[in-house]
Amino acid sequence: MVPSPEFPLNPSLNDVPVGQRVQIASLPNDAVLRERLLALGIRPGVVVQVVRRGRPGGILHLAHGALEFMLRSNKAAEIAVHPAAVPAESLQPQEPPA
Repeated sequence: MVPSPEFPLNPSLNDVPVGQRVQIASLPNDAVLRERLLALGIRPGVVVQVVRRGRPGGILHLAHGALEFMLRSNKAAEIAVHPAAVPAESLQPQEPPA
């Protein structure tokens, strides 16, 4: 991965721009937050999207499938991420259902 202003070399969830999808690389060491995220189905390998951000230093609105949740930016900074790969099927033209 080549670092860019939008995506630094070792990004955290807090570094992700609005609208971008990323894959969770690691969860925070905080046991309470880790358990909360695991209970929501958020674990390494899962893809999440940053839906919107509060004021600088505020809250991140995140989505994973039908799940939407909020996370404080200082806690999001503890979660390492990777760029999410685009599934090959999403690049193929889709036939309308018959």
